[in-house]
Amino acid sequence: MSFNRIPSSFVLCICTSGLVYAQSSNPVTNSYLELLPIDTFVDSISLEELSELVVTDTKIAQSSRTATQNIQVLNHAEFERIGDNRRNIAELVQYTSGQFVNVLSRNDANWGSYAGLGAKYNTYMLDGLPIDSFADAMSLDPWAFERVEVQKGPASILYSNYMTMDFAGNESPLAGTTNFILKDKIDRPMSRIQIGAGSYNTQNARLYHQDKKGSLSYFIGANVERSDYTQYGQEGSWLQNTENPDYQKSKLYGKLSWAINNDQTLSLFFHHTDQNGDMGRPNRGFNHRYETLNLKYDGMLNNVLRLQIQGGWRNYDREFENDNYPTNLNYVDSSRTRQNIIPVDITLSYLHGDHSVLTFGSDAQWTHYETSQLSSVSTPQNDVKARSNSFFIQEKAILGEWVVRGGVRHTGVQHDYALLAGISPTQSEASWSQNLWNVGLRWNTSDTLSWYANTGTSFMTPSAKQVGGTITNPLTDSGQLPNGSLQSELGLGNDIGVEWHPHPALTVGVRAFYNQIDDAIVDNVVNTVPSQTQSFNAGKTVAKGVEIDLQSGHTETLEYFANFTYTDTNVQDSSNSDSDGSNIPFVPRYVGNIGMTTFLPWDITASGYFQRVGKYYDSTSKTSRSEFGNYHVFNAKLQKNIFRNSDYSINTLLDLNNITDRRYSMPWGFVDPGFNAFASVAITF
Repeated sequence: MSFNRIPSSFVLCICTSGLVYAQSSNPVTNSYLELLPIDTFVDSISLEELSELVVTDTKIAQSSRTATQNIQVLNHAEFERIGDNRRNIAELVQYTSGQFVNVLSRNDANWGSYAGLGAKYNTYMLDGLPIDSFADAMSLDPWAFERVEVQKGPASILYSNYMTMDFAGNESPLAGTTNFILKDKIDRPMSRIQIGAGSYNTQNARLYHQDKKGSLSYFIGANVERSDYTQYGQEGSWLQNTENPDYQKSKLYGKLSWAINNDQTLSLFFHHTDQNGDMGRPNRGFNHRYETLNLKYDGMLNNVLRLQIQGGWRNYDREFENDNYPTNLNYVDSSRTRQNIIPVDITLSYLHGDHSVLTFGSDAQWTHYETSQLSSVSTPQNDVKARSNSFFIQEKAILGEWVVRGGVRHTGVQHDYALLAGISPTQSEASWSQNLWNVGLRWNTSDTLSWYANTGTSFMTPSAKQVGGTITNPLTDSGQLPNGSLQSELGLGNDIGVEWHPHPALTVGVRAFYNQIDDAIVDNVVNTVPSQTQSFNAGKTVAKGVEIDLQSGHTETLEYFANFTYTDTNVQDSSNSDSDGSNIPFVPRYVGNIGMTTFLPWDITASGYFQRVGKYYDSTSKTSRSEFGNYHVFNAKLQKNIFRNSDYSINTLLDLNNITDRRYSMPWGFVDPGFNAFASVAITF
């Protein structure tokens, strides 16, 4: 296996026009980028050089040495080695430092943390347009992605909050943002079929095809899975099973790209997911439907001005049945949540000076959120419309070995409440307006050593789910309890770090962060049977910590990494002695990761991952919170090439999850079901 050159299709995926930015040969004095034709770029770039290109920093491809934030990049080959035990795209980044990925089950979302704060303070994006880090992470198929960029530190200037009203509410890039970048232009036809089976009578089939016809390129894929699954709740909890909690999940997705000319492209991506099944009891069925659309124009208007126009549609329709457990298993009612979100972004990039970039534009979102209870009739509970409008400008100046960045954003938010908690509220609307700022600095002291620092503000409003709740009967229904007294919150994010390359095949990084939120909106577990959560303003919350990263370079025999994150959190609320001095929920004291991939003889690739998680809590209440964590998990993935020629190849894959069978507990009564395996055969032609 050689890493010296890469196929042009891989390069094309991160380039949205006929020109890309290529790194100059001197990474210190010329760490800014040159404009080169795509063919020249493809012929000369190595995988190591490609891994240094990032788009999240300024929305255009540039060297990571010009980014003031720390950005970790995972390419398609890397996350192909990571198993998807719980079928959630958050698992692709579970071994990166600074975060705790805590996917509750194959049917539930990631309730983890990021830089000492809840997961909602790290936004998810699809090609730079926001998606839901809870719902969309359960829906989207990773075969559509070419790479993932994890940008750490405050990112609230170029990227907006996501105006979701479900799960943990609005999501903000205070602590960072994660950009899932789609495959783009295709330079050759290719098809892949994968069929597999595993524990819990899980059966899966996946299809993918890509091709190019003149100026049009496309890919299309499908994924179908069924499983009997297994008990994933604690004995006697609201998740107690009387039968296997079977599910069926199907996905259909694709993208069409039109190269208008060498400098302009227009693309459309769609993704549809259906998931239905039950939670292991006769009247605990569920039926979910997710739709995702991205439409994007990207083009150079002239030699120095680039225009990007994006629009999207996110549709979420989730329905759960409720029974009368533990009294009996009789049907009570069904809870339904429907939400439509339309994000739009217009960005202009002006290239000037020694490849400095001035970025300015506007973005907006429109949200319609509805919940209802269904029995013999449908009873509406919440009906809320929201919209946001923002204007932003950011300058990133490259001054020799220095990179200086600064920007501001003005955001306005409007909520219209037609119905909250089943009644028409006396206050039918609410509005907020906030100015945000963000600055960063990077000093490339040599070709092996760089220092960086960032600071910036964020702003978040309470969501309709947090204000109006989702349940009508607190005695039997699981869900969110209402809190009509919630206030908006304002955050300040800070980080400082160093990147050192003591050897061409080794990278060492250290990053310290300090994040602070006033009137932080946190979700506390208030009941376990039934499972109920309520949002509170937790006064002032502070999260500080340090990350240490060790990353090997690409070799023909071995790749490895190790990282450790230590976090200290504190809630300061003098008006509430029960929460004053407590900790931010879902934030472990530490998380450590070790990973290794070996390229063995006979075309065998073996990858192993070890994770250790420290203590964390599920609530800010010192008297009623529960303690979790203090466990470790070991996962592995084996890949073996059976046959390969110029026309097709056959590979076998084996996922081994939780090899030491650690059945650790998680919030809301969830429990890891322990060891499981999945084997598959993939044919590529």
